[in-house]
Amino acid sequence: MAMAMARVVVVEGAGSVDVNGKYAERDPRKVPAGFRLTCEKMLWDPEQTWKELTTGTTPWFESDNDSYIYLNRDGRWWIDDPSGAGVYIAKHDGASETPPTSGYVPLSGGELPVPQVVTADRY
Repeated sequence: MAMAMARVVVVEGAGSVDVNGKYAERDPRKVPAGFRLTCEKMLWDPEQTWKELTTGTTPWFESDNDSYIYLNRDGRWWIDDPSGAGVYIAKHDGASETPPTSGYVPLSGGELPVPQVVTADRY
């Protein structure tokens, strides 16, 4: 039986340049490094908080600099920078296990322009 290829997405054109780049699919049970940093700063349990904020079944995506994209239970995809700070959000379409290509809005730490997200079959 052939193993499924991990999905890759690319964030392009974001004003918050730390989040631009290629992101690889990750196991939904693994906690992102930046998320862990934020939780530890806030004195929250990273594993418990991750379980509370995510579905536990939808993969998330990580870049080489530890920026990450995940589907929050609030129904939005979050793009967080390496520190774990939320930078952009976009509404989930309800079906896909990959972030939307457009529709992002900046959070307080996000800078314009907003990013585009593309599947990386061309990379």
